[in-house]
Amino acid sequence: MVKVFNSAGEQVYGPAQPLMFYETPYSAVALGGPFVPDLGGQVAIQLVGAGQYDQFAWAGQGDGGQLVAGGTYMVVFQTKDGTGATVSLQVAVTVLRQQVQSSVTIYNSAGELVRHFSTGLSILNGLTLSSNSLVVGHSGVTITTGAVGSPTVAWDGLNDAGQPVAAGLYDIKVTKTLPGAADTQYSAWVQVLKAAGSPLDGLVAGPNPLRGPAAALTLKLPNLSPQGQVKVGLYTLAGELVYGNSMIGGTLVLPMHDMANGIYLLAVDAQDGAVSQRKVMKIAVVR
Repeated sequence: MVKVFNSAGEQVYGPAQPLMFYETPYSAVALGGPFVPDLGGQVAIQLVGAGQYDQFAWAGQGDGGQLVAGGTYMVVFQTKDGTGATVSLQVAVTVLRQQVQSSVTIYNSAGELVRHFSTGLSILNGLTLSSNSLVVGHSGVTITTGAVGSPTVAWDGLNDAGQPVAAGLYDIKVTKTLPGAADTQYSAWVQVLKAAGSPLDGLVAGPNPLRGPAAALTLKLPNLSPQGQVKVGLYTLAGELVYGNSMIGGTLVLPMHDMANGIYLLAVDAQDGAVSQRKVMKIAVVR
């Protein structure tokens, strides 16, 4: 029987069937030094018995087929000699693991990087998209590597700054980098049909300038959905906040009867689904 144990004494691997030899081995020697299973490396252990030479190979896999962690492992062979006595041979081997780096990058038609994701892809054998098109703020695409159980990445049409990309063709690339080996890369194109309108498109704040002692400022956001959220802040030119409020929906009334004459800065921040936008406007108060 052969078993492989980690440094904590836990068994990580053992063939279901015993090994068969012509002669009872009396020595075992690992051929070669540390090996890297990520690069297809394995250790060969030579067993010698009465002039007969046999080999056992281990590729650094556990019982479930996954690669074991880097470290020192003990390969133990147990058998019985002709007298029935148990013979145990032990060989220490070293497993080295190379860190796999993988990423999903998205480029516009001009070759500019607009979005990137770091992923944990250990297996990469293809690239498929849930759809060949998307509409920012309404639909996205799910990126898979074609490997069962591998992570997926969802792209909602936003760039790394959280802003919607322009309509057009975008190149999605999935790359796995393994030190000492050539990069593995797949790519596919997706069409952004039409970026959703920004929530602050069509923003109106009036009347501007405000006149009269009881004037109020009304904000209307025709492109904001009923679930969209808005925060407003009214500042002096010195940056002092004099009024703040928030709402859900497309209309907000700001009372301005206590405001002194002058110029104010109105900052409007909107969040509508995955899309956010900010605008700053000048508001004049004339009493």
